[in-house]
Amino acid sequence: MFKRFDVDAIADALEADPRFKSILQGIKRNGSLRCPYDGITFGFESPPSSRFLRLVMPAVCDDLFVIGIRIYRYVLKHGLFTVCWEPLQAFKQAPYTTIKINPARNNITPSQMLDLIAYIMGSYANAKVMSFDEKVDIENCTPKEISESLYVAHKRKLVDFQLKNETYYFGARKGKQVKCYDKSKQMGLNNKKVTRIEKTVKYSRDKRPGVIEFLLTPRTNMFEDVVLVDTKKLGGSSKIMRQIKQEGSFMAAYKKLSSADRKALRKKQAFTQPSIDLKKLATEDLIQWLDTSPDLQLRIFMDRFASYIRNYTFYFNHDSYFHMNTRR
Repeated sequence: MFKRFDVDAIADALEADPRFKSILQGIKRNGSLRCPYDGITFGFESPPSSRFLRLVMPAVCDDLFVIGIRIYRYVLKHGLFTVCWEPLQAFKQAPYTTIKINPARNNITPSQMLDLIAYIMGSYANAKVMSFDEKVDIENCTPKEISESLYVAHKRKLVDFQLKNETYYFGARKGKQVKCYDKSKQMGLNNKKVTRIEKTVKYSRDKRPGVIEFLLTPRTNMFEDVVLVDTKKLGGSSKIMRQIKQEGSFMAAYKKLSSADRKALRKKQAFTQPSIDLKKLATEDLIQWLDTSPDLQLRIFMDRFASYIRNYTFYFNHDSYFHMNTRR
């Protein structure tokens, strides 16, 4: 039987806990943060901590209205995170527990993200990054205008480019999907156009980085293979511009060109020096986000040291107890 958790009961139970309340209050004090990550999913080979389970299990109930494929027996949703655990037998290769956190939407700093993971799991040391969505917001452009300029190098087939419910999709969900859509309504902007471009990055099981590596290793591949081509530099009467008007998107038009024409096009300044550099914008947001936790490296070092001391004390006491009883 599938299980879910009453949303209101979960909120009440967690906010009554002093430790969680402290984390929540810290997040609320942040205000608006610049962050390039619109959702990060972490995997673990163990269940949530016993302390967390004691708090949330009184709010569990049967989920009688499951739609589509469900991988995990337990699904707990909170405004700051979604936790799933105990995979079904058919999905035994999946991590035992997953946590999804959206630091951009909820204005969560890197250090607070580690706090949430440690609160749920007992520690963040074994968290592996399974996937994430990196994003850039472009002002004064519509999704249609963006789609007419967006180049996605790793998409090979025309069927990879689709328009559904005013969202332009480039690629399938199981791969490195890129999408662009109107963000103005979600941001409550009535007189301003904002289009969000998102790229999903998924790691294979054997290449998932730990959360510490993910946060501390400089990223040089933000929006890799994705270019917002500066079509104004191409000339309105050029072959590619005529194809764009006919096909409706840059990628669909690009696929109509010969290999020689594609190669020549990728060497033009419209490609190599676009006026809107997605990689640069996302990297700037990443730097600003990391700067919201200036003591992150020190915090991680101190947490590791504290863990070492706890383990050393446990084994020392256990060893001493064993030898004392052996002498008797």
